[in-house]
Amino acid sequence: MASAHETTGYDTTAKNCEKSLLDNLFDNMEKLNLIEQRDNVVLPEHLKTCESPFLWHTYQKRGLGSELVIARNIEKLEELNLDEPGFSMQRYITLLKLVFEYYVRHEDDKAWETMKTIEERLEKEASDNNADYNKTKLSLGHVVTSTKVHLLAMTGEEEKACKISKDIIPTNIMSKADQAALNAMKARFFLYSGYENGESVGVGLMRKACELEPDNPELKYLLAKVIRQERKDVPYSMDIPREELILLEDVVSKSRNQKYVVYLAQVYRECGAQGFKQYRNKEGFYNSPLYDAIEDMYDRSLKLYKEAYDMSSDSPSALRRIGYGIMNLPKKFTDYNFALKCLLRSLELSENMMTLHVLGTFYHRYGNDNVKALEYFEKTTKKGSHAGLSDMIRVKYILNPEYNPCEDLESGLKWEIKKKNRLHLLAQFGAYFLLVRRNVPESIKYFSEIVDDDKDTPHMQVFKSFFLRMYEPINLYEYIINEALLLLEKAHSSEGQKDSSLLDDKDTDCVKNFVSKLSEIFPEMVKIEPDPHLVDRLHQTSKEIIQRENKKCKESRNDFRPSNRGGFSLHRERGRARGGIGYHQRGRGASYDVSSERRGRYSVANQRDKGGEGSSERPARDLSGGHSDRKERRGSNRGKRNIDHTNWRQRD
Repeated sequence: MASAHETTGYDTTAKNCEKSLLDNLFDNMEKLNLIEQRDNVVLPEHLKTCESPFLWHTYQKRGLGSELVIARNIEKLEELNLDEPGFSMQRYITLLKLVFEYYVRHEDDKAWETMKTIEERLEKEASDNNADYNKTKLSLGHVVTSTKVHLLAMTGEEEKACKISKDIIPTNIMSKADQAALNAMKARFFLYSGYENGESVGVGLMRKACELEPDNPELKYLLAKVIRQERKDVPYSMDIPREELILLEDVVSKSRNQKYVVYLAQVYRECGAQGFKQYRNKEGFYNSPLYDAIEDMYDRSLKLYKEAYDMSSDSPSALRRIGYGIMNLPKKFTDYNFALKCLLRSLELSENMMTLHVLGTFYHRYGNDNVKALEYFEKTTKKGSHAGLSDMIRVKYILNPEYNPCEDLESGLKWEIKKKNRLHLLAQFGAYFLLVRRNVPESIKYFSEIVDDDKDTPHMQVFKSFFLRMYEPINLYEYIINEALLLLEKAHSSEGQKDSSLLDDKDTDCVKNFVSKLSEIFPEMVKIEPDPHLVDRLHQTSKEIIQRENKKCKESRNDFRPSNRGGFSLHRERGRARGGIGYHQRGRGASYDVSSERRGRYSVANQRDKGGEGSSERPARDLSGGHSDRKERRGSNRGKRNIDHTNWRQRD
């Protein structure tokens, strides 16, 4: 590379970038947004056959800003250095993404520095005669050279770009194995680059890869992985596809690779959880062959998790998944001490955003320590995690029912670019005013934005609140229509006309117009007879769930006591130092719907013929489940929830 592009070393740049973008993302957001990004990438026509992130970027709408993509990929590189120290296709894809993202941010020097790092690594792979590299060197070489050519062309060196592009091997003359590898690279790019519908695009590309090379176990594993990622991306997804399970069972039967084993354990656990949830209320279920089959899935899941741990205890991503999986098994199978050991070890190896989130979830659900959970969720949120932000707001409300979430929700809307995540926050914002504050006109401001953007979003029609406990999702449209019609009735009544504080003319017009708009979209809903107690019943249900599950919190679950097994003494002392009453008990709280590894729903009919691989999830768990009576930052009642708060305010 020309000397003009030589720099001081990729590791230093990565470290500095990680400080500015990853650890203090919120603090730097205003400064970052001042940078005008090169979002409209227009490639020269003669380079549109060269496969690289520059070309792939033009296929899909961006869902995340480049600063978040950079931060997450630097974090990914750190973990890959521990998980895959040898040849790693994912490392090359991650580095290639950084080349493009630095270009988008006008940081051309960093782009060239990263490009140089890629070329140096490739030279080393070739000199070492690495077998994995040799299998993919043509397809990988095509993408690397194409990325370099595109970067040259886009930074004003078109003549040089045109010259080098003549040496690029066309994709149409590649072998099927190389074409499969190329499709797999593109799938990985979309899976981790924050594009809208990136998961679905990734599934399509991985299917092509598997069709081209059907006997490649790594491609089958990757297909199962992207299928899983796609279903996790849909709120309350209904099924675990049979294909996902079959792919992983086939792969593990041929290779006991740690990551294959961990993913199969995950699918067994999720199948068991969802089957149990679906059939637990059926008569005779607990004496049925189906129940025995579900128990068998849990048992197989636990054995696979422990087998994966025995293979290697130094992979941060595997440790995170093992810890998360074991902590979510039923009481009969779980081992909270072992799960916590895995999670703390993973965090020790790499301070990954997802590990921080899972640890927060652990203390929220099972450690009975919402104060500690909040600390982890706040760290996760600072790294730009939507799930972390969601759980942070939820736990803040548990700890303080007078907490006003508006500032945190507004902050999230400033940095959330991905459409589905923005819609989720807008729905929570509107629901807070509708269901908690009982302020219909204010809620309409947020619901109107959702209707204009995507009226069919599942975040409205399959909704669970951050602030009210509910076992099953609700349709928010039904509630907003009901409350709007009631408000209009009151405003037009003789009593309402005398009370000017009930609804002024501006608010009346706002509510009328929104009801009119919804009547065109959902004509049947608007014909309902409004129910004055609809939201009140929601509050009552929430209160009953809180009372019931607070009572359960007092019962010991699995004797969760940190032990010396696995070196827990230091953690035990930290827990005692915090005055952790309830620390030895399992809390029932849950960041259920936004967990970093959200659970899909499982239809037993969609599984194998014997029908036993079904599943279970416990009832939706307590938003207020963890309790502690320690005196912390916000007063002596910080860990306690006032269960009578749910109807605390009728209207602003």
